[in-house]
Amino acid sequence: MERREALPLAALLLTAPLLSQARPSSGPQSQKPAAPDGPAVTPDDLEKMRSYLQQLQANLAMLPSGYSAVKHQFEIEIDMWRLVLGIWERNPRS
Repeated sequence: MERREALPLAALLLTAPLLSQARPSSGPQSQKPAAPDGPAVTPDDLEKMRSYLQQLQANLAMLPSGYSAVKHQFEIEIDMWRLVLGIWERNPRS
C-alpha cells in the first residue's frame, strides 16, 4: 500500500472512535436557559457612549475635506456606534 493511500485510511481509523463518542444521545435532555450576554447596560453607560460618539463626530469634522483612509475609518466607526447605541437604547438588558 502506498503512503498516499495509507494516510487517509489511518486518519479514518483513528477518528472513527472519536466520532462515535461525539454523537448526542437521543434521550431527553434538560435545556438550560440561555445566560445573558453580559451585564445590563446602565443609563450612565449609554450617556458615556453618546459622549464618545459626539467626540468621534467632532474629530471627523476636523479632518480635511476629501477622501482619506482615516476619514473613512471614522465614518465606519461612527456608523457602528450609532447602530450599537440604537440597539442598547431599545433593549438595555436590564
